[in-house]
Amino acid sequence: MKRSNVQQKVDQELDNITFQSQDRVLERVKPASKKERLQAWLNKEMEVPLVPAATASLLLFASLTFPPFFLSNNQEHPTVHDTDELIERGGSVYWKSSYMEVKHDARENED
Repeated sequence: MKRSNVQQKVDQELDNITFQSQDRVLERVKPASKKERLQAWLNKEMEVPLVPAATASLLLFASLTFPPFFLSNNQEHPTVHDTDELIERGGSVYWKSSYMEVKHDARENED
């Protein structure tokens, strides 16, 4: 069969079939306005892997629920009083109370 004969036969078979929603299909395939493009973009399907999404959700929940360990109220460092002031000695800056304690300890160790 020649190509023209095949084309004629296809045309004859499809002659009774009409497509009525051509305009709607073309609008959905290529939206014209920004609003339509945004709606088409928001209408896309997404696949979210379950294990990474669940892990990220669990870590977020845990970080918001439990306080970090480094914000505990350990008294390892000496506290600074509200009335304490900064002093400069030998080009360095110290809290006055800490400087006096170290100075006092140094004098005791000299004896």
